[in-house]
Amino acid sequence: MKGAFSIYVTTLGKGIILPNANKKNPENSKNFYYVIGHDARRADSFTLSAVNPHYLKEDDEVQIWYGEDLHNHREHDNDGVVCVNVFGKML
Repeated sequence: MKGAFSIYVTTLGKGIILPNANKKNPENSKNFYYVIGHDARRADSFTLSAVNPHYLKEDDEVQIWYGEDLHNHREHDNDGVVCVNVFGKML
């Protein structure tokens, strides 16, 4: 799974907003996904755009997750730092 990403944006109820459901997962993985043209080990910037935008109402919140934490899978060896900047657009 080298080069695969594992950053998820969800609703408070853990409904996945990004990445889209049609992402390409490495074989046998629900925690990781590929972003075409990018490698997680060297990515300094990439964009995930929703095919079907998720609309938020006033006071709605979103959460940022590492995939293994989101899915409660193989968390025992997680350490280190993941940095992410999230930008949204109000219409």
